[in-house]
Amino acid sequence: MADTKQEEKDETTYCQAFKKNKCTNCVLENKLNCKWERKLLWQFQRVFSPYLLVSTIGMVLFSIWSGIRVYSIIYTSFLVVYFFIIRLKVLCSHCPYYEQKKFMEPLPKIWKYQSKPMNILEKIVNFTGHFFFLLFPTTIQTYGIWFLLTKVSDFKNHQLIMFSIFLGVTILTGIYYAVGLASKLCSKCVNLHCPQNRVPKNLVKLYSARF
Repeated sequence: MADTKQEEKDETTYCQAFKKNKCTNCVLENKLNCKWERKLLWQFQRVFSPYLLVSTIGMVLFSIWSGIRVYSIIYTSFLVVYFFIIRLKVLCSHCPYYEQKKFMEPLPKIWKYQSKPMNILEKIVNFTGHFFFLLFPTTIQTYGIWFLLTKVSDFKNHQLIMFSIFLGVTILTGIYYAVGLASKLCSKCVNLHCPQNRVPKNLVKLYSARF
């Protein structure tokens, strides 16, 4: 029973080396992103930005050509509220980087750091937000194809072709985002409380043992 509690504790504590910056000959070197580095932000942007850019352009084109702006307003409002407020609370506030206010600049640190695991509600909100981010633009753009097809007399063929291309690229960049996030970042992330964390159990134990 004591061993079980110790294992649970080990998976929710953080490596003391995180603050001491003593990583020479560490077995976790290049296997875990124990330390914050600016390149981690650029890695995230490389997998995040293409989908964000293409999906947003697709939504804007649909608004312009159809005259229906409500979907773009919903998506834009979601991006601002979720990524700048809600996500910071339910996910980022549990991360060791957040404790040191890393990756946040120039955003204000509006939530208190939480060393405890995410609760059920936070996990539901986190997954719902990610699914909405990935599925809403593709759903609306698919509807946009149907909208253009049913009003083909009012639109030029190049608009339908262009919008079809944007839908295809949106889907591809969405897949790139999901796969890239899981393989390049989540597999080395020190936010062990995140349900998307993909760090192998053996590395979690090695990381926790250095506390």
